[in-house]
Amino acid sequence: MRSGLFRIMRTLTSKEKRSFERFLASPYHRAEKNCLPLYQLLKRTYPNFREEEIDYGKIYIELYPGKEYKKQVVWNLISALEKYALSFLEHEALKKDEFQSREMRINELLHRKLSNDALSELNGIEDFIKGRLIDFTFFRYRIRQGDNRINFYQAENKNHLLPDIYTESMEYRILSFLKDLKVSLEEQQFFAEMYNKKYEFNLPQKLAKSIDLERIIEYCEENKFEYLYYIRIIYHSIMIILKNDEPEHFFKLRELFNENHYRFDSREKRNMIIPIVNYCVRHRYSREHDYKRIMFELNEFRLNEGLAFYPGNQIPKLLYTQILLNALSLNELSWSKEFVAKYTEMLHPDLRSSIGSLALAFLSFEEKKYNDVLRNLNEVNYTDVRDKIHVRMLTAKTYYELNENETLLNYIDSSRHFLQNNSSINESRKKLYGSLLNNLSQLVNLRLKRDPESIKIFRNSILNSEQNENVSWILKKTDELM
Repeated sequence: MRSGLFRIMRTLTSKEKRSFERFLASPYHRAEKNCLPLYQLLKRTYPNFREEEIDYGKIYIELYPGKEYKKQVVWNLISALEKYALSFLEHEALKKDEFQSREMRINELLHRKLSNDALSELNGIEDFIKGRLIDFTFFRYRIRQGDNRINFYQAENKNHLLPDIYTESMEYRILSFLKDLKVSLEEQQFFAEMYNKKYEFNLPQKLAKSIDLERIIEYCEENKFEYLYYIRIIYHSIMIILKNDEPEHFFKLRELFNENHYRFDSREKRNMIIPIVNYCVRHRYSREHDYKRIMFELNEFRLNEGLAFYPGNQIPKLLYTQILLNALSLNELSWSKEFVAKYTEMLHPDLRSSIGSLALAFLSFEEKKYNDVLRNLNEVNYTDVRDKIHVRMLTAKTYYELNENETLLNYIDSSRHFLQNNSSINESRKKLYGSLLNNLSQLVNLRLKRDPESIKIFRNSILNSEQNENVSWILKKTDELM
């Protein structure tokens, strides 16, 4: 017998386990089947609730002493208990969503023609959302609030009060749509960069390019629209994607964030700052602006404000490595060591040991403890292609530092095959990491030959090449040869 019941029960906290028992004990909830005795037997296996450890024959004997065992009876009880468990989760979720609970009461009261009671609940819902910070549900709640008010006035035949409510509701719908459009473009950009996703047909991008948001902003300025600042944030968030090479949009967005982040709850602040940091990542080698330093300051803000942790007190792996590598690129070694010591334990438990070892390997490399680098890299378990790339590139650089020339050249060859044969690595990253491997191969040859003129030519070629995260290290190694 395979049932979702046991997966659900494994997620119950001690408090929820007791609440579920009271739920099952209620005559209202057990009208169809009394599953309480079965649950009281099954809960003995808490917290594991492993189905393979359960003897259904023994359970049947305890439930129905003296009767012949009937497997179907137990199966039916298990199935019924699973339905009750799902219903319990539904009740628990509803208790956490006060807005939806009130909304459902309003609809039921209107259905029963209890207008005064519905109006009281409607006013309560407006008090509930009044003065709230902008959060994930902000505009959707206000849309639904308007819909509830519209339903009430229509039920009361007060249609003359509807025009302003309809207009305000549409304003919230437009703001919600613009937010969703922005998020869609950000997600597309992320998947394109991370997983080499191609978009042959891209309706969100076409729509974003077609909307004249500048004119809309002018109109909102003229009419002193309450959410003008929000439309500006949306506009510049979209423009840093559509016009990636125009930094004025980035700096305006950063300014708007600094001026208005107090209006948003933690989740929305976190969602707003991610694309700002990602822009810095894309432009971190710019000679015009110090995006690495800006990113470092933004990362410090995220850590201090608790915006780097989701879900709960957990820091995502990609964010953890981005913060660490950016700090190391700025020679913030002491800060980086404190970061690793403090925040490694906040990684997902399944990743903590592996990514912690990768972090220690990066720190050891900066401290020139190259044997420690290799030892720590051996403890890294790969969860995605980025982990493999980090390990390969750091291993290759470490072999160079250890003068393991033959081992390095063989490793470079295998790494080239890895890059070429992996379709999930986008072309720009293949070019970046392929360049490092080529430069390392040339460095080995230059170190063996010791020809000053060849070294000088190689150095000039590096100076004239496109800036990336490895150029400064390659130059340093070249200067050592000179």
